[in-house]
Amino acid sequence: MNELIKINYEKGKPTASARELWEFLGSPYGKFTDWFNQYKEYGFTENEDYIGFSEISDKPQGGRPTQDYEITVDMAKELAMLQKSEKGSQARKYFIDVEKQFKEAINKPMTQLEIIAAMATNMVTFEKKLGETEIIANRTSRMVETALDALSAPPDTDWQIATGDKIKGMAQNYTLSYVVLFGDLYKEIEDMAHVNLNARVSGLQRRLKQEGATYKKRQAVTKLHVISLDPTLKLAFDGIVRRYNARYATDKISQFTQVM
Repeated sequence: MNELIKINYEKGKPTASARELWEFLGSPYGKFTDWFNQYKEYGFTENEDYIGFSEISDKPQGGRPTQDYEITVDMAKELAMLQKSEKGSQARKYFIDVEKQFKEAINKPMTQLEIIAAMATNMVTFEKKLGETEIIANRTSRMVETALDALSAPPDTDWQIATGDKIKGMAQNYTLSYVVLFGDLYKEIEDMAHVNLNARVSGLQRRLKQEGATYKKRQAVTKLHVISLDPTLKLAFDGIVRRYNARYATDKISQFTQVM
């Protein structure tokens, strides 16, 4: 299999660079951050589906670090599918093959030589971690910032988490793409209430910036977030989610009845 996009296996599962995927797809939206921010809230979870990091620019005179994200193969497949292009289809098939080969490899019995090599690798990793105490200490300020963000979280955070979990569960129960499902639900509420969720997200991010909120807190604003701030939208969205769930449940029962 030709390597279209570099795959990283260092953390025990295949991951890829979101920026490399974006470049392979033809740099949609013109800017990487615009493209990634458009889709990252579609049911994806930070530190589970993606992790952000920065790389120092290679420009001769330096420059700002380049933002990138390490994403799981599952997320990469979803992002590729959303492009609805030949490149997107090609990338999605590539990631499916990567996932298939990885599963075959981990299910294959290890030879004695491979076991010894794995033990040696684990020992090197352990010794490396022993030298990371200073790095961990330097993260204290970031941990404090995270704690302050958590204390100032909006009161409807529980609703956002519960609603997100409900939609993910619906997608899993009825074998749906949760990215597409989130998109359908957002479009439904926008059409019903005549609102532009993207505009509300951008407006709230600007307001938070003026109030001195951290970059991390501003980027954490999602469509579910802005829906939760509007009681009318929240009530309507709950109804839409219940209606979708009832419809898919009815379809599944009908299919089961036909089989019987």
